[in-house]
Amino acid sequence: MRTGKSGGLVFDVPAPYYPSDALSLDELAHWVAFSRFPGIGPKRFQKLLTFFDSDVIAAWQAESNQLSEAGIDQKTIEKFVAHRKTVT
Repeated sequence: MRTGKSGGLVFDVPAPYYPSDALSLDELAHWVAFSRFPGIGPKRFQKLLTFFDSDVIAAWQAESNQLSEAGIDQKTIEKFVAHRKTVT
């Protein structure tokens, strides 16, 4: 684990308590962060994964215009961008 550019934690080292090659800990952390935002459920999350080619980190860091291109409505984008600033 290390601190990323924005000051948040980055989980990119192998961990014996998470024995999976499916997702890195950083990717898993972003999946969890999305799941905790009430405005993005399974359907919207799938839209994001499709648009960002399953790159959950890119989806999390996306600009508002990219989220719109992915099919997310403006009201949800505004709430998500505000919410994202509160998550470290």
